[in-house]
Amino acid sequence: DGTKVVERILGPGVTGLVVQQGGYALTIPQLSGEIGGEPPTRESFSLRNEERSHRIRSIEDEKAIYRRLGNQPCVVRCDYNLPSAEHLMRMELMN
Repeated sequence: DGTKVVERILGPGVTGLVVQQGGYALTIPQLSGEIGGEPPTRESFSLRNEERSHRIRSIEDEKAIYRRLGNQPCVVRCDYNLPSAEHLMRMELMN
């Protein structure tokens, strides 16, 4: 939605930006090319709608892969108890 990220940024992920929230790592769609920069303007945001849709689909595809893998010893656990409107992935934070 263009909100500036205030959580600790762990780094870029394959499908989005990975941030820390408590004991979890969240993958969220990155809407701006800048990390730590200003949120996109209304004009630049409207130009990124197609890219935004692609990034959201990519996160949903990645979530589907983790669902198919299930709970395996060498696979990080993914939390699916999130509101369906949330286009993010929440995984246990690895130390």
